[in-house]
Amino acid sequence: MDFNLRSLYFSLLFLITIYGFPIKASSNIDTLDSIPRQTIRKIPKLEEPKIYPKEIIVRHFAYSLVYDTSFRIAKWVGYVLSKENLNGIYQRTDNFMPDPELRKYTDNDEDYRSSGFDRGHLVPAADMRWSQTAIIESFYYSNMTPQKISFNRGIWSRLEAEIRGWAEKEEILYIVCGPVLEKNLSSIGKNKITVPNLFFKAILAYQPPVMKGIAFLIPNNDTKNDLKNYAITIDSLESIINLDLFPLLPDLEERQIEGTICPSCWGPEKKVKYITTNTNNRDSHSSAQCSGLTSKGIRCKNKTTNKNGYCHVHQRSQ
Repeated sequence: MDFNLRSLYFSLLFLITIYGFPIKASSNIDTLDSIPRQTIRKIPKLEEPKIYPKEIIVRHFAYSLVYDTSFRIAKWVGYVLSKENLNGIYQRTDNFMPDPELRKYTDNDEDYRSSGFDRGHLVPAADMRWSQTAIIESFYYSNMTPQKISFNRGIWSRLEAEIRGWAEKEEILYIVCGPVLEKNLSSIGKNKITVPNLFFKAILAYQPPVMKGIAFLIPNNDTKNDLKNYAITIDSLESIINLDLFPLLPDLEERQIEGTICPSCWGPEKKVKYITTNTNNRDSHSSAQCSGLTSKGIRCKNKTTNKNGYCHVHQRSQ
């Protein structure tokens, strides 16, 4: 081997030793930049609590629920919220309708009409904007509960917005929410739709090594308190509502996640100015969208400064 070939040979050998064998670029081989830094795993049905015999389980495209026919509202709803679905293009429809899977139980337009309560979403419409089907389903009456106006547009809305911020950071969340069902609750309408005194949400971030959970139990009332005042462990919530919320978790991890609480692990509450509607103390000079419903069951688009929240068209029905 002459000197030039020998020099080239040892030069190549040195480069291979340091950098490895060169690979020819190909459209079939991902570059380093195109490989996800973290593979996000979605675990099927992790968002569903334990289902008991004779319960009515309904699985829609974007969420699941168990419906309680005696209370005429959902016992719980469960859904997944991922970072990639936060910036959807579909707008809320405000087209409330019976759930096609529960039609005889959820034809509730007249029950809510002039009741003084909002048709409060359990699965927020804002979380479903990633799919036209999902946002349409979010307006099924099976996803509605009677909520006081100041609660629905106040602390409940604040919590929904906070959770969307957590999904941005955690990549994917498993969420269960619903009313606290107990005896001797009031009701609205001819179908006796139960009005809960309390609502809950349980949130799970589970992408090992990140494993954490938090729950909230909030009165169906106007409150300006920080959300952390209503934070509890998932274990504590389960004992109150008598549900096993995340039964698919491995036992050891379930005990660890559900038995501890760390509000600071989720970050401080965003100091965002939320518009709340307090029907008893509304500024007479401010206007808001009417709380009444049209003949088609769509929320009235008129603005009003009336303290009861209804425009001139809907005053006589109050």
